Amino acid sequence: GTALLAAFAALEPDPCLAATCGLLVLGLAGEVAGATARGPGSFPAAYLDALDALDAATVAQRARLS
Repeated sequence: GTALLAAFAALEPDPCLAATCGLLVLGLAGEVAGATARGPGSFPAAYLDALDALDAATVAQRARLS
């Protein structure tokens, strides 16, 4: 997660917005992985797969910001 947050920070000048967006993506990937993993051993692989599969349309559709 730290490397992904660093990537967001490198691309977004506002550190608060970078952290918010990075944590949003990590959270969405966790939700997707939790729904598809068959057990604790398969979660890490499902998490990486979910991160890889996320696109802008999926983030826009699933994001819950208030």
